[in-house]
Order: sequence, then structure tokens, then C-alpha cells
Amino acid sequence: MTLLRFSPSNMDLLTRNHSSQKLGLSNSVEHLPDVCVGTYHRNKYGNLQREKTFSGFIERSLNPVPSRYSAAISPWRPVSYFSTSRVHSPYLEGPLVNTNSESGKLFELEGLKVPTIYSAARNALYQRYTPNDWMRAHDDRLVRSDEACRRAECARYAATNVGMETSDRVQRAQQEVSKKLGERISDIYFLKSQLLEETDYLVDEMNKLKQSKTILEKAFQETENPLHIAQECLYHREKRQSTDRVHDQPERSLLAEIDVIKGCQKDIIKLMEKATGHLDVCRAVQHELEKDSADKFQALQLDQMAHQLRESSVGIGFHDGIEKLEQRMSVPQKWAEHTAANLKRSQSERAASRKIREDIEHCLNAATNRIRDAWGLSSSAIAQRAQETMEARNQLQVQLTKVNQELFDIESSMEYLKKCITDKQNPLKVTQTRLDLRKRRPNLELCRDEAHDR
Repeated sequence: MTLLRFSPSNMDLLTRNHSSQKLGLSNSVEHLPDVCVGTYHRNKYGNLQREKTFSGFIERSLNPVPSRYSAAISPWRPVSYFSTSRVHSPYLEGPLVNTNSESGKLFELEGLKVPTIYSAARNALYQRYTPNDWMRAHDDRLVRSDEACRRAECARYAATNVGMETSDRVQRAQQEVSKKLGERISDIYFLKSQLLEETDYLVDEMNKLKQSKTILEKAFQETENPLHIAQECLYHREKRQSTDRVHDQPERSLLAEIDVIKGCQKDIIKLMEKATGHLDVCRAVQHELEKDSADKFQALQLDQMAHQLRESSVGIGFHDGIEKLEQRMSVPQKWAEHTAANLKRSQSERAASRKIREDIEHCLNAATNRIRDAWGLSSSAIAQRAQETMEARNQLQVQLTKVNQELFDIESSMEYLKKCITDKQNPLKVTQTRLDLRKRRPNLELCRDEAHDR
């Protein structure tokens, strides 16, 4: 919207154009001010500046009656940052000008209504700022504009420096991160190699322990035969009769052999259980090693992919909430300690497995020696007892032969005696016959003489 300024010459031209139509102007037009052209010069900023001395305003002889309220913004003026103000003056006690009256506007020209300019001109006379204020405001705007330009230039320079600095920092940070990722990949590869090597050692040790356990199981089965033989020996020795059922050295040796075999079996069973439990522990350690190795393999692949990423790579983008990942991340010390703990545990379990294998070998050797010694003692005792029994039997057989011979001799003597008895029957008959005849002697002749006693 354009601000209209009227001078007396403009008003005269307007009235001459409409004088043929017999129109009159309101007397209030006389109260309009004349705006004189001032002198301008270039200031230090290269802008036009109006001098503080003007040719002045044309003073009117008739002072207009001021309005009680003077508005700084009129409806036809462009809206600025100045707010509307009210002026309360003790001199403004007259009546307000009626802008709707005939004196406040031009008359109608053949049906054409001329815009009201009186109110606008009156308001221009009673603005709240002077030309000095305007000039000071203009100078202040120029100074502030220059200051703003200077600050903007500084800000642009600072922004350029910040951009270059941040670009350099980002580039150096990416290079450093790439270097750290390379070192991290080397560390992961080294630890992964150690885990794989330790896993191979552990699996080999587990296979050796399984072989030792298998040998131990076979040894346990082999102890069943000596135990069964010793028990059979005791069972058959129970068939002895009468005084031969003695608690002799062979029986004590057999009982000691059975105790030795059962004691060896208990030791073997304990070692078998210990080996089985340690195999379970080794499998758990192997699982941890394989899990750690698999995690490191996956981490190695991801770190290699991250190490190969560039600004021109495909698939890069923003990821929301990636900053919150640090709450679930481990620290390098804990990471290294975890792998070191797995390796140390595997080494300790391998050492324990070697100790168990040594115990198995020692137990087998000790069991073999103890069973062999017990078997040797029982065998020698049985052999000695058998020899004693054989000698006793031989003696008894010799004695039996003698007894049988004596029996034969006695039987022969008995037959001879029987023959002799048979042979003595006739003499007996003669003797009895003599006695029968002599008892027939009479009276005193029946005497007990020597012949009768004989």
C-alpha cells in the first residue's frame, strides 16, 4: 500500500480539475500540511541520510483542533511494529471532529465518491515520532544491520570452521575406528585360534580318557573270572568230610584273594564313576569353548563387514535407539577375562583328565599286582595243602595195605585154628571117653588122681 502525501499545489490541481463541476472543498483542507523536500547526503555506510535541518513545514495560521485520541496506525497505512498509543492532553477539551460530516470529506462528483483524506492528513500531523527520532531509528537500524551482518559473517566463518573441523574429526575418527577394528579383528582371530587349538587338545584328551575308561571297564570284567574261581574253590572245599573240613591256609588265602578282588573292583568302579563325571565336565567345557569360538567367529565376520564399510557402501543408514546398546555391552577387560577363564578352565580340566588317566593306569597296575599276588598265595597254599593231602593219602594207603595184609594173615590164622580145632576133636573124644569110663570106678577107687587132673 502506498502512502499519499498532499501539498497545496496538488490540492490546487485537484480543485481545478473539478471546478467545472461546481464543487467546493471543505475548509478543513486548509489544515493539511505542506511537506517540503529536505537535503540528503551519503553517510559512512553509503546510504542516503537526511539532514537534520529542513526547509520546514508550512505553518498554518489556523491551528486544527486536535483529536482527543491520536492513532499512530491508520487503516490505510501499512502495519509496522509500532503499537497504537493514546495521547491525553489537558488542552484537548474541544469536541471531536465529525469525520462523517460534509466538512470532513469531498463532495460527490457525478456519482463518484472521492476517498476521505482529511482524517489521514490529520493523523499524519499528530504522529508520536519526530524526524529526528526517525533519523536516529534509521541510523540505529543501519548500525544494528551492520552488526548483524558482522555477526552473520562471523557465524558463517565459525560454521565453515566447524564444518571443516567436524569433517576432519569425523575422518580421523573413522580412520581411528578402522584401525581399532583392525586391531580388534586381530585380537578376535588370535583368541579364536587359541580356542580352536584348546578345543582340539580337549577333544584329544577326552578321547584318551574314554580309552582309559574302556580299558578300565574291560579290567573290571576281567576280575570276574578270578573272583568266580576263588568262590568256586571255597564252594568245593565245603564238600570236605569230617576232620578234613579244617580252616587251613588255603581257605584263608582264598578268602583274602576274594577280598582283594572285591577291593580292586571297588577302586575300579570309583575311577569309572570319576572318569564318567569328568567326561561330563569336559563336555560342558567343550560346549563353552565351542560357543565362545562360534560367538567370536560371528563377531569376526561382523567386525570384518564393519571394517569394510565406507561412506559409499550400500546398506548404511540411521538406526534408532542404537545409543542404548551400551547398557548391554561388555567391556574389553571382561571380554578377555571370559575367554581367558574358558581357556584356563579347559587347561585345568585337561590336567585333571591326565591325572585321572594316571590314576587309572596306577589302579590297573596295582590291581593286577594285588590280584596276582593273592592268586599266587592262594595257589601255593592250595598246592601245599594238596601235597600234604597227597602225602597223607599215600601214608594211609600204605597203612591200609598193611592193615589189609594183617587182616589176611588173621583170617589165615583163623582158618588154621579152625583146622586145628577140627583136628582136636578125636583126642577130645578119647579124653571124654576115658573120663566117662573112669567115672564108673567104684567107691574109693573113684579118686581124683593125677591122671584125672591131667
